[in-house]
Order: sequence, then structure tokens, then C-alpha cells
Amino acid sequence: MEFIIRGRSRHLEQGELVNDESGATAVEYALLLALVAAVIFGALQLFGGAVAGLFTLPDW
Repeated sequence: MEFIIRGRSRHLEQGELVNDESGATAVEYALLLALVAAVIFGALQLFGGAVAGLFTLPDW
């Protein structure tokens, strides 16, 4: 147990834990995915009726 506490305090002293950016990439990808989803949702709301009209069968 003492080894774990010593190891953890060593990281805090050197600033490694504070400067660790390993999770930053996952957050950036999540934000990018949310932005893409919002753009797709907005485009479907804006052009949804017009696009649906392209796929209807004509009345012969």
C-alpha cells in the first residue's frame, strides 16, 4: 500500500498526472461526433421534405 501511495505522490510532484492528456483525444472525438450529428440532424430538418419527395413514385 505504501508503494502505491508513494507512486501516486511521485506523479503529483512531477506534474505528470496534471499534464496527462491521454483522455483529451477521446473528448475531442466525442465533440466532433456531436457536431457531425447536429449538422446531419439540422440538414434532415431543413431538407427532409424535399428529399422525401425525390423518393416518391410518380402517379402514372
